[in-house]
Amino acid sequence: MFKGRSLSKVVAVFRQPEAAELAREKVKSAAGLDDGQVRVVGPHDTPWIRQPEPPRESIARAALRVQLTSILAGIALAMAVWLILYGLEVDVIAATPVPSLVAIALIGTMLGLFVGGALSVGERDGTLERVRQAARTGRWAVVVQPLSLAQLERALGILQATGAPVARSL
Repeated sequence: MFKGRSLSKVVAVFRQPEAAELAREKVKSAAGLDDGQVRVVGPHDTPWIRQPEPPRESIARAALRVQLTSILAGIALAMAVWLILYGLEVDVIAATPVPSLVAIALIGTMLGLFVGGALSVGERDGTLERVRQAARTGRWAVVVQPLSLAQLERALGILQATGAPVARSL
């Protein structure tokens, strides 16, 4: 659904700026990330700390896009299941093809709504707030925004190996 792209952020909090910079360089080189994907946020980054939340309109658009994509994926999956069952000549499906198609499509739509709702929760897990809190208390945070699941897994592994507290969104 997301074309192998990661929608997560990974955050690790360090007491020393040198440790944060070292972790940043390790993650950047080992996971194949560029400068825009890995940054260190410290107490001096007041513009980043005070960065406003996105406008409600853009949040609503993003949530709607996720919901619609999830609904369409749920319907497509339901249609595939119905076609398989119809091809296997399951008695209930073969005897009532249209009602069974409608019923399975409705189930797929509902499952898509559930998945879309879960995905559109967004940053409610507190990773960005964790970064802001670290900077306010004189600590440094390494913020990683991987573009793929492979980058996500490598970054998580490297940051967890440092012994620093690590959190991720989604």
